Amino acid sequence: PNYKGKFGKDLLKINVKESKLCPRYMACRFSIEKIKDKEYIASFLNRIGHNSHGLLVDLTNYLLHELGQPLHVFDACKVNGSITVRKAHAGEKIVTLDGVERALDEGMLVITDDLKILAIAGVMGGASSAIGTDTKEVILEAANFDPTCVRVTAQKLGLRTDAVQRYEKSLDPYLVEQAVGRFFYLLDKCA
Repeated sequence: PNYKGKFGKDLLKINVKESKLCPRYMACRFSIEKIKDKEYIASFLNRIGHNSHGLLVDLTNYLLHELGQPLHVFDACKVNGSITVRKAHAGEKIVTLDGVERALDEGMLVITDDLKILAIAGVMGGASSAIGTDTKEVILEAANFDPTCVRVTAQKLGLRTDAVQRYEKSLDPYLVEQAVGRFFYLLDKCA
């Protein structure tokens, strides 16, 4: 459901056009006022061989290891209009978080706003909506994607990520809601 909070009439609108490939999609928009403790999560990630990328991204990586559910955060100020889950069109491209421009095959599942592709579903986010050190308005995404679709997309792109490794094993769709709750529980402790 849409929540009228601080953002007033600026509700987060979601349109899942491919419900068979994305049986569960949750997104929450929120703002960060002040980070109180970014070291607790970062130190855990460092102990298991991950670099810190700031509290918001660190929380998603922490929960990937704790619960096995991938999450993604977008800078809400870089998202234009509605979020849509759809298949890519022929000729579409995205620059992913690793800075590489990738040509997408028709039929690959993507997350878009009204103007651009935000992420390759279940594989990697895009650089155009990445969280930065100055990000204050955030969209948290938690979703369940079809394991075969994620695996085939990752293979075609030659892109193997921690998220791909989880999604291709067929996650429980109800884990999405648990991960969102846990994210906000931990965020409340740190920010």
